[in-house]
Amino acid sequence: MLARLFAAWWRASRFDDSAPALILGECKSFGTAFGPKEVTRAKALAQLFPGATLAFVTLKDELDPREKRAIGKIAQAGRRHLAAGKWRNPVLVLTAAELMSPMGAPSCWQEAGGRLAKFAEHHRGPYGLEDLCDATQQLHLGLEPFAQWQGRQFENRRRRRTKGLGVGP
Repeated sequence: MLARLFAAWWRASRFDDSAPALILGECKSFGTAFGPKEVTRAKALAQLFPGATLAFVTLKDELDPREKRAIGKIAQAGRRHLAAGKWRNPVLVLTAAELMSPMGAPSCWQEAGGRLAKFAEHHRGPYGLEDLCDATQQLHLGLEPFAQWQGRQFENRRRRRTKGLGVGP
């Protein structure tokens, strides 16, 4: 079977004069899953293209638990900072909810109903690519919001520093 890989440049709007974001991804149809080969390929792309967004795109309604775990690990690693305010490799997950709707997020989630609609009720809507990555990681991988994850990372580093200095409880 042939791999369905793609690359794209993304910019918020045609009036945006910042550098475009590179998106590298793989597409799957209804019955196929992201397996070890795709995970290995995504990790290699992350190493070769720091700063690129890695996209996992499927026509299925939902990823299976094994896919969620494997892609979730890549997403967690991609949340680390490459530079101030820039993720190392943001991970974008698109399912049938996003692909089959004429509306963008969060409207496509409201339209999908169920847990996606419930998420959309409390989500301000993605305003940039990393916001969309954060939202789809929460929805499709079960990851915590980036801000909470980042807070835990800072707290863990602070504890390690103060422990190494002999300070603290």
